Amino acid sequence: MSRPIEFFAPPLGVEVVEQSEYQLTLRFNRTQISASQITAQVLNQLEVADFTITEPDLESIIKQIYNGALEVRTLGAEVLP
Repeated sequence: MSRPIEFFAPPLGVEVVEQSEYQLTLRFNRTQISASQITAQVLNQLEVADFTITEPDLESIIKQIYNGALEVRTLGAEVLP
């Protein structure tokens, strides 16, 4: 951010993970809201100097699955004896 963040209203489905004077880290579920929708709302609310989108690493996703935080769905799969 090129100016300090005074106020940011995250869109529905978006969680502010970390916020400092010049940096904002968000988390979202992309089945609920798209990265482009979030980007548009951030750019409409704040003066942005640099913008980065990162995917979670595979290790953290696997940990979330094993801890029950993520639901694993199978489509059209049937287990045969």
